[in-house]
Amino acid sequence: MRIRGFVFAHNLVSPEGAPVATDKERRPSEARERRGREMVSALETAEKCDEEEHFGAPEGRSPYGSNPGRGYLERGKMAKILVKGVDWIGDSLFMTPALSALRRGFTNSHISLLISPWVSEVFDGNPDVDEIIIYDKRGKQRTLKGKIRFIQSLRNRNFDMGIIMQPRSYRAALFVYLSGIPERIGYSHSVRNLLLTRKIEFPRIPVHNIDMFLNIVLSLGVAPGRKEPYLPFSPKADDWANRFLEERGVKQGELLISINPGAFKQSKRWSEPRYAELSDILIREFRAKVIIFQGPGEEEIVGKVISLMREKAIIAKTGIKELAAICRRCKLFVGNDTGPMHVAAASGVPVIALFGPADPKRSHPWGKDHIVIKKDLPCSPCSKIVCKELICMKSITAEDVLQAVRVQLDRIEKSN
Repeated sequence: MRIRGFVFAHNLVSPEGAPVATDKERRPSEARERRGREMVSALETAEKCDEEEHFGAPEGRSPYGSNPGRGYLERGKMAKILVKGVDWIGDSLFMTPALSALRRGFTNSHISLLISPWVSEVFDGNPDVDEIIIYDKRGKQRTLKGKIRFIQSLRNRNFDMGIIMQPRSYRAALFVYLSGIPERIGYSHSVRNLLLTRKIEFPRIPVHNIDMFLNIVLSLGVAPGRKEPYLPFSPKADDWANRFLEERGVKQGELLISINPGAFKQSKRWSEPRYAELSDILIREFRAKVIIFQGPGEEEIVGKVISLMREKAIIAKTGIKELAAICRRCKLFVGNDTGPMHVAAASGVPVIALFGPADPKRSHPWGKDHIVIKKDLPCSPCSKIVCKELICMKSITAEDVLQAVRVQLDRIEKSN
């Protein structure tokens, strides 16, 4: 079956059993090679379809999605569960309440989490996950042989249920389908419905991504619990943060403010000159020590901020756990709508989040005492990755952020 150039896997492999060769295929090796190429081609096509999709929900649906209540699945028979996780740091944190609810509902099940390597730190040490399975499309699974071997390894595990957290991803649904999992649960979306055995309706109103993920698990009859994102504490990262700050002359009790100027999407970045201006004022007028976080591939962004500054800031090249450890020592975090901002919020530091194209209703920093700065514009929200005009971010001034800094610091001082 072919729709929008998407070759469906049920023509290639049976989820209940091994791949079936046609009568015309006389040599098993040729049959396996052909099926392998077709499976990988389907995955690559699904990835291209995913690039066109984004978070969001069609209008006119139930505010919480479908939920048939208890009894849909016999929990005792769901011994092995595979959760196909998301690929972004912030969304991975937003997924943790759903994993917690899944653990409570399926206490005796073995829960495996399938994720990309760059988000694995989010789940390292999470008690709600029994096993982390890494799919590295840029590494071991980059080649045709690597993809085929990986899919076969999942089939050999004989999972009973697959939960697809990405609400619109064709690739994620296809992965779970090709893994031979009999129960496949996820949001109803377009032609990927053919790959699911249980389809969850989208909310009809915008909800936070925490609720989007949690809604999938609640549809299985699991009782809701906490909604706070969970990031496991790392003593090793904590010790590293202490040494890092001490070596750079940061004394206990000093005002420490962290800045994150990077973002994967250009459309989410506040300009380097304004980050430089903000940092200089924080150092001069507030007597703060400013830490600028630098993630992978952000050398140019951070380098430009530093070159435009008149004062001296501290550059911190960290992983997720180290970033969280430093944030716990900060009075305040200022950054774009991106993963480190959500790590900071999960670490308990008050956040000032700068939003441009995204809708804060879906991805605002979770918790109290955070401030979101966003300008109401007719072109926003949007799903652009790159924007030439970038009016939404350019409309945010350094004074807008400084005003939020004053509000936060005043609140913190009064609460102490």
